[in-house]
Amino acid sequence: MYHIELLESEQRIAKFLAKYKLQQCKVQNYQSHVVGKDSQEVIDLESIGSELAAAKLLNVWPDLDHSIAEVHDFYYNGYTVDVKVTKYPNGRLILAPYKKDEKSCDYYILMVGKFPKYTFIGAASKKELIDEKNLGSLGYNKIYMLPQDKLKSFKEFVDETKTGT
Repeated sequence: MYHIELLESEQRIAKFLAKYKLQQCKVQNYQSHVVGKDSQEVIDLESIGSELAAAKLLNVWPDLDHSIAEVHDFYYNGYTVDVKVTKYPNGRLILAPYKKDEKSCDYYILMVGKFPKYTFIGAASKKELIDEKNLGSLGYNKIYMLPQDKLKSFKEFVDETKTGT
C-alpha cells in the first residue's frame, strides 16, 4: 500500500481550494449531491486533500481550477482520473449513476484516510466500475460501487495506463 501525507504547504493549498470551492458553490447556488453526515467544508477538504495526495503519488499536476463543472481531477498518461475518498478503512469505490455518461472519467482511484494522510487503495476503469452488476445502495440512492478486492493495485493501474491495455 502507498501512504501519502501532505506537507504543510500542500495542506495550505488544499484548505484554500476547499474554501474557494465552497464559496463558488454558494455564489452559483449549486447544491451538492454528496450524502453523509460531514459538513460540506469537511467533504470539500477531504476531496481536495485526497486529490492532491493521489497526484503527488503519481507525480502529476492536479487540476487546481476546482470549478463546479469539473469532471476529472487530473490526467495520468493521457487518461482522465477522478479521485474518490472515504474515511472508512474498508470503504468501497463509489460513483453516482448521473456521472456515467458525460461526467465519467477513464479511471477512478480510491483513497482512504483523513486529512492530511491518505492511502492509495486501488483503481478501476470506467468500464469496470460503471456496470449494471455494480449497482447497489449504501442506504440512500442506487450507486455504482466496487469493493476494495476488485480494484487494481497501484502497479496494475500504472502498467495499464502506460500500455493502454
